[in-house]
Amino acid sequence: MNRRRRRLFAVLAGLAALLAAHAALWFATASRLRSGFEDWAAAERAQGWSVSAGTPRRAGWPLAVAIDIPAPRIAGSFGIPGGLAWSAGTLTLAIVLRHPTELTLIAAGPQTLQIGPMPAVPYTADRLEAAVALTLQGPPSQADITIAALQAQLPDGELAVAETRLHLDSPPGDDRGLTLAATAVDLPPLGQIFGRRLDRLDLDIRLAGTAPPLPDPAAWRDSGGSLIVRRLALRWGRLQLDASATIALDASLQPAGTANARLVDPVATVDALAAAHAIPPGTARAARAVLSLLARVPAGGGPPEVEAPLTLQNRNLAFAGFPLLVLPEIVWPKPR
Repeated sequence: MNRRRRRLFAVLAGLAALLAAHAALWFATASRLRSGFEDWAAAERAQGWSVSAGTPRRAGWPLAVAIDIPAPRIAGSFGIPGGLAWSAGTLTLAIVLRHPTELTLIAAGPQTLQIGPMPAVPYTADRLEAAVALTLQGPPSQADITIAALQAQLPDGELAVAETRLHLDSPPGDDRGLTLAATAVDLPPLGQIFGRRLDRLDLDIRLAGTAPPLPDPAAWRDSGGSLIVRRLALRWGRLQLDASATIALDASLQPAGTANARLVDPVATVDALAAAHAIPPGTARAARAVLSLLARVPAGGGPPEVEAPLTLQNRNLAFAGFPLLVLPEIVWPKPR
């Protein structure tokens, strides 16, 4: 009997020691997480950013270490003319103990985003979180962002997106990337060229260049800067488009490049653009005639398709050598 009691006591003592060690580790990690956020905020304020928030609170026990930051607001230039400002009801920073090298950021409550001189956009989401891989050397180079049931109030109406997934990749060097997949996008009235519902948007792009495009586009161009669209897929009403492209800046700092595009039912696409007054009636008539000649019915049947190159030069966009439209001139802000 005494032996059983001693064993039980040893087991209980071991569990108590484990619990105490876990609690000590949890509180130490929570303190480091809080001090890390406060150090980051102080460093950004020293760089001229505006960072404000309420007093962080510990959360997540026992399986995760987290701090809840009430009413965060961050504003700064971020290389964007006019700057960027973001706020939320709560921002949670969490580390799941099973994955100690990954930091999860969760934004909740009413949020706002303002870019440059545009009005602030209020929005909500059932889920908005980013998973960031932590490294011992330098800032994180990758992030995965998931947004579910986004509802944003734009100046011309409401935007709703069922799901958006973003992967940001910024490894050491001059090659940065972004992949995006968005489904069931309900657009505001001014964006409904092919209908209110954009069923799917897939985008895979790389940004090359030793300097960022902003705030100095000329330096980015001179460093070999280019935007490489490895994949663009749109399913929007009658519009079914698959494309890839390479775009850079010309001597006048205007976009120029080439693309290859496959368009399903091209005449219907032109009709929708003409009905939305996106292209002039004369351009629409000529485009219908040319695309009708180029289009081919797939071997397995279905609507006609056309696959041909797109070119952009001197702000003139052409499809299969046929001029479509002249893009407005981009007036870049002067770098500071």
